[in-house]
Parts: sequence; C-alpha cells; structure tokens
Amino acid sequence: MCLKQPERPLHLFLTKKNQHLNYKILTTTKERLHLLTDLHLVTIKETLCRVMNMKNSKNLENWLKKSTKPKQYLFLYADFRAFFPDISTAAFKTLLSRFVKSGLLERICKGIYAYKEHIPSDGFLLFHVAALMRSYQFNYISLETVLSESGIISQIPINRITIMSSGRSHILSCRKYGTIEFIHTHRKPKQLIESLHYDPLCKMWKASIKLAIEDMKNTHRDLNLIDWGVVNELIW
Repeated sequence: MCLKQPERPLHLFLTKKNQHLNYKILTTTKERLHLLTDLHLVTIKETLCRVMNMKNSKNLENWLKKSTKPKQYLFLYADFRAFFPDISTAAFKTLLSRFVKSGLLERICKGIYAYKEHIPSDGFLLFHVAALMRSYQFNYISLETVLSESGIISQIPINRITIMSSGRSHILSCRKYGTIEFIHTHRKPKQLIESLHYDPLCKMWKASIKLAIEDMKNTHRDLNLIDWGVVNELIW
C-alpha cells in the first residue's frame, strides 16, 4: 500500500464532464496535478501516490545536487530504487527515463547512471564503471590496456579497456564512452599480489607489464601486437 486515505477531506474537487470525473489535487507546494480519467481506473489513493512520487523525485534531485562529488558521480539502478519503494518497476523505469531526458542523469550502460554535472572528461570513466560494475569480484587492469599504456603495443581500438576478472567474461558497451572487456581468470589475488599495484585515478588494481604479457599468453590473445624489442628494454 502506498498511502492511507486521510480522515479529513483533501483539497479534492470533482466535476462532471463527458461521464468522466476531473480530479484536481492541490499539493502543499501549490503544484496542481490535473488528471482526466475514469473513476474505475484511477482511485484517490493512486492519485495521491503520484503526488508523493513527484515529491520524492524532487528530493532525489536535491540529494544529487548536494551529495554528489566529482569523484562520486556513478550510481547503480538499485541506488535510486530505494527512493521510490512504493511504485512498480515499470513506473520506476519511466521515472528514470524522465531524469535522463531532463539532463539530470545520463545512462552510461545497463544498470549504471551518472550525475551528468560531474561526469569527468579525464578518460577514467570506463575504469570507474568497471570498478562499480564488478565491485564484488576480483578485478585488475591488464592485457592490451596495460601494454598500450607502456608503449609495447599500438594497435588497440580507441576507448576500449581490458579487465581481468574473477567474474564471467563479458563485453560491456558504454555507448559513446567506449567498451569494457572483462576476461575471466581463475587466478587468486594472493597469487598475483606481487605483480599488482593500485591506481588511484582508475580506482582499480593494475597489472605489471610482465603479468599483462602472461595474461596475454594465458588468454590466447594476439601476441603479434607486442613489440618484443620494447619489452626487452623495459623488463628483461
């Protein structure tokens, strides 16, 4: 149940028009909600729920503006769902779509949204999405991404990052921002700890060059991309 009908009358005015009832509800914020519908389809209780959801929408907008920071701008679908516990899944998805259309939020990929005002332009967004998406798995940046940053390979698609993960292999499209490729690994953190370092800008663990090459071999990637001359200069 969304709301109990109050004991005393609401600011509710009913007028007959073409065998329908015209509901006009004046909210506490002096905002009018006009609904022209059949009495059997929309009840007073359902109408009140819509008014309350309008208030919750404003509360969410105010919370985003006050609480988000440049380094904390990504949110999961479930994070927003808590603001609207009394509406259906379909209604909630419609509400999120309105936030996106209004420019308050941007849908980065399935299940992840960003507060548009704080979306960074420093190139780290894909890493932040990967860290949030697989926050309950062991993940680290490796393969072509690490080797490309080190100048060992040059032929790599733009705006694509490669992540070794204890989760399943998956390619995630983040629309205009690029693509995240998750590659499954059976190896445990304790096996790799000496070959990993934490990158605070990416907010993820990152493989050493040697580990990235090992991962290339173990996952049967294209080794012809590697400039072995550069590898010998850097680590051997």
